Amino acid sequence: GAPLVRANFTSLKTKYPLALASVGPFTNDAAVRNFFQNANCSGDCRSMFAAQFLATAMNALDPDFAAQGVEFGGKCVSVSDLLTEANAGAAGATKNWYVSYKSIFDDINNSRQTPCLTVVD
Repeated sequence: GAPLVRANFTSLKTKYPLALASVGPFTNDAAVRNFFQNANCSGDCRSMFAAQFLATAMNALDPDFAAQGVEFGGKCVSVSDLLTEANAGAAGATKNWYVSYKSIFDDINNSRQTPCLTVVD
């Protein structure tokens, strides 16, 4: 919930500065709830992308969740690698890009993604 987001937000924003550039700071639990409730896909869809990204990043604090493989763009990637990839591409992305990543993060967050096996060294 909101207290966990607030407790972890600074470290997540440091780890994913491009994807979470427009997010926060969260000074109270109501600010967290408002952020998620007001996220939408109008305009460039960045706010909904950021909300889904943040939810996935919170879930990925669990190493097992982060390591799970998901199919995206015709390849199998771990959730952790997908977060890193999305962070790298978030600055100046197009609406289509934001929608694609928002959609896969929504699927991951709601267990609708297509799982796959990743190789762990």
